[in-house]
Amino acid sequence: MTEEDALAGEGDYYFNEKELDRAAEETLGPCAGVPGRSYVQSWDIGRHRDAAVGTILDVTGAVCDVVKFVRFREMPYPMLQREIEETHRAYGGLTVIEKNSAGEAVLENLELPENEAIGFNTTNKSKPVILAGLKIGFQKELVRYDAAEWPQLDQELRGYRLPDDDVVQDSVMALAIGYAHSARGRQGHRAARGRLMRTGVW
Repeated sequence: MTEEDALAGEGDYYFNEKELDRAAEETLGPCAGVPGRSYVQSWDIGRHRDAAVGTILDVTGAVCDVVKFVRFREMPYPMLQREIEETHRAYGGLTVIEKNSAGEAVLENLELPENEAIGFNTTNKSKPVILAGLKIGFQKELVRYDAAEWPQLDQELRGYRLPDDDVVQDSVMALAIGYAHSARGRQGHRAARGRLMRTGVW
């Protein structure tokens, strides 16, 4: 599939309804962090009255499964920073912050190891790429989430369309950012396990 094909929506909507139905089957559902598993935590930082959304993906295997989803409205940035830090400690792995506007300040003030917290710029060039990647992920049945547990995420995915100026998309973007970094999160965890085996120090 070419990028142009991936960007072409199914009718009025960007993601295919039947593919989303399959993505909601046989999921891990809400799970606590488990030592030895690989996670990617991605955050879309809202501005002013926009929502801040976090998705935590278990990326241990080829299939990426949402194991936690949170959405906050009008949360002060210092409180949001603490929430991100606590979530990172609970799951470990890689934390990715959309650093457009307010997100950059949040990232800079996080008390996390530099190699475990990175920023991502959503631009007119990068946004279509990560959205196309997420769409292909659903097509190949490599992304799963519990629609009953997280109806907000399900609703935004099913209602997403282009142009997206008038649709709620915070959850879609958080998931797209996380899935785009799934391979890096998986590789980083394997590298850390390799160091542990060689040195005995985590």
